[in-house]
Amino acid sequence: MVNVNLDEMFKLNAGGAIFVLDSSEEGGLVGRAEELRFRVFRINGERTITKDTLLSAFADVFSFPDYFGHNWDALDECLRDLTWLERVNFILVFEKADKLLALGPQDFSTLIGILSRATFSWRAEGVTFSVILLGGTEASAAVEAALVKD
Repeated sequence: MVNVNLDEMFKLNAGGAIFVLDSSEEGGLVGRAEELRFRVFRINGERTITKDTLLSAFADVFSFPDYFGHNWDALDECLRDLTWLERVNFILVFEKADKLLALGPQDFSTLIGILSRATFSWRAEGVTFSVILLGGTEASAAVEAALVKD
């Protein structure tokens, strides 16, 4: 994959987007995001290979309220709310994103759809919510296919 200019990615794509980067690009990613005052959330794809473990990881990482229902609709709602967190720009980083493909095509597509809607919802609020999947060509192809469906 191409070497990414992190400043360009963070500033010019204001409002949020979904990016798939090669794992080797992670080097300065989090540090640069924090320098630009983004709040960074990390989920390890290797530990979230089922819908239940993925939803639990989201609940933990984002400190979802107790009413979080551990289902796709609740994830969609909570990611577009986040009123319990300071209103800043957000970046969600999925490490080992290729492992998320174990969710299966339907659940993976649902996840990408939810993340895509969250980026657009936050953009309307003037907040950046970007999603970065650190993975290879399989993750990239799966995200592209999921975005075409959504």
